[in-house]
Amino acid sequence: MNDTIFYFSKILKYLEGILNENNLENEFTHKINEQKENLEDLEKILDNFKSGIVALDIYEDIMSNETTDKIMMIHKFIADIQWHISEIDDLNIEIMKLTIKE
Repeated sequence: MNDTIFYFSKILKYLEGILNENNLENEFTHKINEQKENLEDLEKILDNFKSGIVALDIYEDIMSNETTDKIMMIHKFIADIQWHISEIDDLNIEIMKLTIKE
């Protein structure tokens, strides 16, 4: 899971670098800093899920509280990951719009 953080760190570093290279860093400083914090949060989410994933090796009755808890844990994990990745993508899209020539 550290690979995931590494890959998104590389993406964020590239986005920050391309902005700096084109003298746009001041315009995006706040958003870049938000995404650095976002990556720290994402790393914590991945670490927390790593500790909970062991429980997924045991199967229970579909109607049990344990199954409900695990299904909800999976849902929360996926939703959190999607949100954090979409935030980085939003920044990427903003930068992408700068590259489109009218």
